Amino acid sequence: MFSISRSPTEWGQEIGWTIQHLKEKCFLSVLYKLAMAGTVYYIWNVRNDTVFWKKFECHL
Repeated sequence: MFSISRSPTEWGQEIGWTIQHLKEKCFLSVLYKLAMAGTVYYIWNVRNDTVFWKKFECHL
């Protein structure tokens, strides 16, 4: 959908790549950044539930 053909890397590199390559404000660029932000938020939320509340649920 995004016409991006590359292998995923570590989080720091993914964030850096996103910032460096998707500076324009076209629809697909904004959509990709929203998807990345949603993914990071989801992982952060599950991590907090697991670490601080000792909950572990499969959220898939």
